[in-house]
Amino acid sequence: MRPIVLTILCDQRVVAKRPLEPGARLILGRGLDATIQLADAKASRHHLAIERDAEGVSVSDLGSRNGTLLEGHALAPRSVVRLAGPATLRIGAHTIQISGGPPSVREDYEQLRELGRGASGAVFAARHRASGREVAIKVLAQRLEGDAAARTRFLREARVRIDSPYVVQTYEAREEQGTLFLVMELVDGLPLDARLEQGPPPLAEALRWAEHIARGLAAAHACGVVHRDVKPANVLLDRRSGLARLADFGIAKRLAADSLGGLTATGTGIGTITYVAPEQAEDAKRVSPSSDLYSLGATLFHLIAGRPPFPAGPELLQQLFEDDPPPLHRLVPACPKDVARLAARLLEKDPDDRPPSAQAVADKLAELAARL
Repeated sequence: MRPIVLTILCDQRVVAKRPLEPGARLILGRGLDATIQLADAKASRHHLAIERDAEGVSVSDLGSRNGTLLEGHALAPRSVVRLAGPATLRIGAHTIQISGGPPSVREDYEQLRELGRGASGAVFAARHRASGREVAIKVLAQRLEGDAAARTRFLREARVRIDSPYVVQTYEAREEQGTLFLVMELVDGLPLDARLEQGPPPLAEALRWAEHIARGLAAAHACGVVHRDVKPANVLLDRRSGLARLADFGIAKRLAADSLGGLTATGTGIGTITYVAPEQAEDAKRVSPSSDLYSLGATLFHLIAGRPPFPAGPELLQQLFEDDPPPLHRLVPACPKDVARLAARLLEKDPDDRPPSAQAVADKLAELAARL
């Protein structure tokens, strides 16, 4: 195992330095029975535990009176936090540095180029130095590092594991010096929304891409996961495989018991209103796989008509709850009526009136494409 060193400073002066051996559990505090004593009025008798096991290093604030900071953020009392690499903690006037351990993202990966940048952060192509595998690394925007909800959404992606060629794979999440990194599969291709800026694709291609999205959703639903944000921006067109692949499970919800971590902030989990189901817009927690099918229907509608069922505007919410979308075969006369009927069924207001499953929709889309 790689050597890990614990260094304690007070007023920028080193007061203690020792290796953190495998199996070690150190208690830091003012108490005489603490493993490492801190002569600090803001330290509790038993303030902080630092432990090293086979998987790495974890820290836990032991319910201290004045709290512990990890990379500038307060640790939740009595919760164990696994460190992803070198870290800095603070107790009163004391700084605790943990160095060594697993290599950092910057040590592990060579950055190649920027792939995109948005409100929540940037995505870069990178190469793993040891294996040569190319990956995508998403970095949470610095301005959001103190936003607990944004951090939860970001880390949620790493906890979704769906083994499907129609879903972009997430490998791991790391936190280093307060910055969150998400290491993902690198997909060579455009987001679907960028492709739609060029106009609607040929109908056969639109049906094929919608089928792929449906198969990705079927895999997610089989794992008990509702995506909650199906839209063209969250679909990548893979040039190598020719598949449309579902991405960004940042607001996904686990159906049984939300082990992905519930978010209760107002508006969280609503998704993008242009594509969201009525029941999800009303209450983001009361969703089902059928809610994803509505969003798939809105995406299919956009693929064929070149616009969503209800374009963004001041009347969007009223239309979402009260109006039927225009029939596809009227907007696009060349659209077969069977395709228009499937889109209309996906866009039903009542979830019970939609198709029974994403798998059934995928099979129907494949059948419709075969007829062309």
